[in-house]
Amino acid sequence: MSADTRQKYSPAFEDAVARYVTGDDADRSEKTMLEIYTKLDYAKSFFEFCHHFVDLSGKRFIEIGCGTGYVSAAVAQMGATVASTDFAQVAVNLTHQRLHEHGLHGDVFVSDLREPPAPHRLAAFDFVFCFQVLEHIPRKDQWKALSNLFKMVARGGYLFIDTENSLCPYDRHDTKTWLLRLMNHNVADSVIAALGKGINFREPSTGTYINTRDYLSYDEIIGAAMVNDFEIVNAFMPHGTKATYLRTITGSDWLHDNILQYFDIERYSPVSLLLHKCS
Repeated sequence: MSADTRQKYSPAFEDAVARYVTGDDADRSEKTMLEIYTKLDYAKSFFEFCHHFVDLSGKRFIEIGCGTGYVSAAVAQMGATVASTDFAQVAVNLTHQRLHEHGLHGDVFVSDLREPPAPHRLAAFDFVFCFQVLEHIPRKDQWKALSNLFKMVARGGYLFIDTENSLCPYDRHDTKTWLLRLMNHNVADSVIAALGKGINFREPSTGTYINTRDYLSYDEIIGAAMVNDFEIVNAFMPHGTKATYLRTITGSDWLHDNILQYFDIERYSPVSLLLHKCS
């Protein structure tokens, strides 16, 4: 999207996002501009791909972990009725402000995914969107959070989950290292320290540094989904197939055609999963 046609945001909104992302209201860094503009374009392209499976126009949609609201804005522009929620009040405020600047409306509220949904939100949504939220929740609470996601999806509705996978040998979230996450924590921490890698990252919603180490596996998520009457629609969102997923990562079809077409690589990749609740 060119600079002259994209959404123009107020300086107040840009300041607020800068504080959220970097902690500096004067910082117009690449990271801030990514959060304000680029991610909105990505969300639009993601939901255009989703159109292969579901038309969001007129659907009831909820974004779990709304951050700065770029997903909610993109979906509302597609004609969905949007709800947005986050654990942090600052994220809720930013989402409300972004929607307002687009001239859009939504039900924006604070909630904790570890707590049961309000009764009027049970089985209330045709599309539940949860992007990189579960890995921010302590493992002992992740099962409750996953169960609560399932409870919000209406019969015939969809659930999208993007999260880390404990079976994945690459840690894309914290250390950007291979294999270490599969090791004993005490051993892994000493190796990470020797490599000069940090195991903590800044959580914008709280402004503090946190550690995210214990993830659910792809198999655990799929097993729980099937028990709750969900079926897999696509395990390679938004790439569509294993071949296109690998082409995006490697730049060629060689790895797929010669080796990985014979393996269930989704079991060992970061989770990017679209589920459908059976009618």
